[in-house]
Amino acid sequence: MRQARVSTYPAAVRIDLGDAAKVWTAADAQGVTMSAWMARLVHEAVRKVTATPMAKAWAAERLAANTARRARVDAAVHAGCDRKPGWENTKRFKDRVASAEEVR
Repeated sequence: MRQARVSTYPAAVRIDLGDAAKVWTAADAQGVTMSAWMARLVHEAVRKVTATPMAKAWAAERLAANTARRARVDAAVHAGCDRKPGWENTKRFKDRVASAEEVR
């Protein structure tokens, strides 16, 4: 997935390589990524925990920052800033524009 949801937090952990091999095995057996498997593990571990007001305020700040960053990135992508110069001259782009005009 190219774009993460604004309501997620990119937590990174360091674990023993032997444990990582076991996580990889467990995740593979369930047909999910290691990240998804570990996210489920964390979700289950904190299921009954109630966040403190300070933690909720931190999460609200992170959400606001993520939302603002996502808006800036979306605007840049919409403007074509993430593309190399000359992208609008490619056959693929011209074909897509032609197809869109046919629909109109």
